[in-house]
Amino acid sequence: MLRRTLILLSCWLSIHWVGAQTQPAPLQVGLGLNGYTYAGDLTYGEQDFWRAYPGGALRVQFAGERLLHLQLNAGFGRFIEQADGWLPDTEAGIQPNTFVETSLFYTDLRLRLRPWARRVVHPYFGVGVGFLFYSPRDAEGNSLAENTLTREAGEVYGSTTAAFPLNAGLMVRLNPQLSLGLGYTYRVLGGDYLDNIGQLGRQAGNDQLHAVDLTLYVAFQPPRIEEPPVRPDRPEPAEPLWVARPAPEGLFLPSNDATWIELWSWAAPSPTDENAVERFRYQVH
Repeated sequence: MLRRTLILLSCWLSIHWVGAQTQPAPLQVGLGLNGYTYAGDLTYGEQDFWRAYPGGALRVQFAGERLLHLQLNAGFGRFIEQADGWLPDTEAGIQPNTFVETSLFYTDLRLRLRPWARRVVHPYFGVGVGFLFYSPRDAEGNSLAENTLTREAGEVYGSTTAAFPLNAGLMVRLNPQLSLGLGYTYRVLGGDYLDNIGQLGRQAGNDQLHAVDLTLYVAFQPPRIEEPPVRPDRPEPAEPLWVARPAPEGLFLPSNDATWIELWSWAAPSPTDENAVERFRYQVH
């Protein structure tokens, strides 16, 4: 499982590293409070949804004002459930548990969509993939996963299942550094043993896990990229003037046809060059 988690983390970091080269976004770290509700083989009726058990979460994302971004999540929690008087028909020696206390830990990677990310208050929608680690125990604190007499023969399960979170909520930007998130998450689970009851259960399908969360995000702004100053437009200096003039009197030069000489003299300052030099060409015959 550690290897899979590292692969997910590497993919997430590589995608954001590439994106950061073209559009830097602030790193946001969120600390959240979660409330978990379980629905499974030990629950009955809608009244069970009114009981929520506390937990916590850590969230990391590079969001900014992007329409789509990835979010890495990790969290923990628990739930307790009891169904007195419920005993299914079982084989001799098999006695399913009617009480369970399950501790939870999860990690997942989510893709979130924010249609109006530039607004102060905006909704978000997300879908993800990850793992849920759980440990069901009885009223005395003993591990139910190791007690094979609580389920039918041949039912063997581990302590990890795949989880596919579906979530939606609202983000509120308090200031450039702080944001507040309120969300709901439903996890599609790949197992039916959060309560240690599988084939003997009275509910069809896998166990369900719901959660509401309140998260405070802190943004760490990336360093500003210094751009070179913009130079004001200036007119290009004028090309030097070449003036053909007769050779001055008394100037002794060898007599060669089409022989030219240059004489340099200082000219008056010009608007584009304080040390302008006037250049003359003299034709000698």
